[in-house]
Amino acid sequence: MKGCSMADNRPSVYFDESVNAMVYRASSTGSCVRALVASAMGEQEVRARDRQDLLERSAEEGNLHEGAVTDSMKEIGWTFVSTQDLVTVKVIPGVIIRGHTDGRAIAPSNFTYEGGEWSPPGDYSGIEHGVEVKTASTKQFAKWMNQRFKAFPHYAAQITSYMEATGLPFMYAVKRREDGLLLVDRLETPPMEFKTIRQKIVLAEKYRRRNVAKRGTEYPTCDENTWGCPFFYLHDEDQADLKPDELNDDEQAIIDGLVARFLDFKETETDGKSAESSRKAVQKEILNMISGKQVRAFVNGRKLVVTKTKGGGKSFDEARARAELGDAKVDSYMNSYSYEYVIVREEK
Repeated sequence: MKGCSMADNRPSVYFDESVNAMVYRASSTGSCVRALVASAMGEQEVRARDRQDLLERSAEEGNLHEGAVTDSMKEIGWTFVSTQDLVTVKVIPGVIIRGHTDGRAIAPSNFTYEGGEWSPPGDYSGIEHGVEVKTASTKQFAKWMNQRFKAFPHYAAQITSYMEATGLPFMYAVKRREDGLLLVDRLETPPMEFKTIRQKIVLAEKYRRRNVAKRGTEYPTCDENTWGCPFFYLHDEDQADLKPDELNDDEQAIIDGLVARFLDFKETETDGKSAESSRKAVQKEILNMISGKQVRAFVNGRKLVVTKTKGGGKSFDEARARAELGDAKVDSYMNSYSYEYVIVREEK
């Protein structure tokens, strides 16, 4: 699912001399704390060329869809006060969150939603709202319909930052790119607590400032699922000095074969073919072969290191927590999960 705000190629975290502050982009507030520190320290994001091309195309398409959504709102009486608003939130002195919303609009008089593609029902005529527009593929749109922000934590953090900055309720529109089907939710309260975002950024700043003072490169433990992280090369740095498992000839032959298949499936996935389930099946076999943390593999003359590492994250049943305990005890409903996966890289 893609946002439709104007393109911004700056890193997730950067220093803005004009305001003398570190800027954390609202679109990145859902990133793991390690990624935020890495960006602040000037580490380069790494993305496959095809993925980067896809992101750029999606941004261009998103601008077209955003206009279509705002035009449809105007047709039914919405009055737009502004578009592409720059918003900021002060986190601590010298640190801000900055982002662009898709504007502000006032609902028409005697305007009542009765459900359907607009939700929830209610009369909020004449009230000013922030507006945020996203576009989604058919698959992502179906996930949004069923799970909303639970399936899109990055967007939950982004819109929470916008609502903290503006103090406004938001109309959150998601449009299916293939046929234009639109779902619009009215957000009276943000999907997560802003204090969670603030705490993450304060922690990231603690590490950044310590690194600057000591001219070091210390990173906090990753606190989210690392899959697809543009700083993936930092996630296994603490395992670089591990001693690989000692394998007998039969075990080594099995590992070499499994890793060869794993890499083939990875390449097939990159080409856009359906190989994800096959790769995951092979990955499970590889994990079962690694008794420690690391093994060597030899594939087509390449000497590789295969590292078993952990991923995971947290999910939050906000509705149940608030219904049963109220706001004061919602943190007790954080559910942790973890899993293992492998990283394959050239041996140095």
